[in-house]
Parts: sequence; structure tokens; C-alpha cells
Amino acid sequence: MGVIFGLISRVPVWAWAAAALLAWGWSGHARYGALKKDVVEQTTKSEKEQRDEDLRRREAQARVMDKAQAAAEAARSDADRARAAEQRLRNQLAKSRAGGAPSVGAAASAGSASADTYRELFGDCVARYRELGEEADRHRIAGDTCERAYEALNPEGDKHD
Repeated sequence: MGVIFGLISRVPVWAWAAAALLAWGWSGHARYGALKKDVVEQTTKSEKEQRDEDLRRREAQARVMDKAQAAAEAARSDADRARAAEQRLRNQLAKSRAGGAPSVGAAASAGSASADTYRELFGDCVARYRELGEEADRHRIAGDTCERAYEALNPEGDKHD
């Protein structure tokens, strides 16, 4: 044991200090490596979660836009059917006026003018109501789409499916 102690005592103090610093640095390097590994794992996990959330949101937005497109198409179809029904009624009225009994006298002429005025007034009203209905449908669909798009951004937001 004396030989070992003699050899150890001949090593200068600075060499012991350098060896201690190297040992401390090595353990710090191991701790840094473990910490770096944890940070990389957490970053990778976080990036994957973010990609998954982005994908979920894009899919939800696509579903919302598909529903809005279908609703807009249904509203256009309804408006076209209403327009066609209005035109059929106008055609029937024109046929009934053209094929009706010939008017006799001034009273019939005055009644016909009054009927023409009412027909024109009601025709204008129908056209205006149809326009307002189409506009209201567009705004309702836009509002529903906006609401669904907002709710789709939340993970539990798919309430309108």
C-alpha cells in the first residue's frame, strides 16, 4: 500500500484537479445527452400532435365546406323550382286572359284594367319576395358555415355532423 500511496503522492495537484474536472465534465456530458434526448423526444411528440391536429382541422373544414356547398346547391334548386312555378302560374294566367270570353262594355274594361293592375302588383311582390328569399338563404348558409367552421377548430367542436 505504501508503494501506491507513494506513486499517488508524486502526482502533482494540478493533475488531480484536471482529472476531477474531466470526470465532472464527463458526467455533465452524460446528463446533457440525456436532457437533449428528452428534448428531442418531446419536440418530436409535439410536432406529431400538431400535425395530427392540423390534419383534423383541415378535414373538419373540408366537411364544413362540403356541407355548405350542398346547402347552397339545395337552395339554388329550391329557388329554381319556385321560379319555374311562378312562370307556370304567369303562363296560365296569360292563357286564361287570352282565351277568356270577350269583354263587353266599359265595366268589363275597367274590371280588366283593375285586374291587370293587381296582377302586375302581385307579380312584382312575388319577384321581390323570391329575391329576398334567395338572399336570406345565402346569408343563412353563410352563417351556418361560419359557425361550423369555428366549431371545427375546437377538438370537441364537431356538433353539426
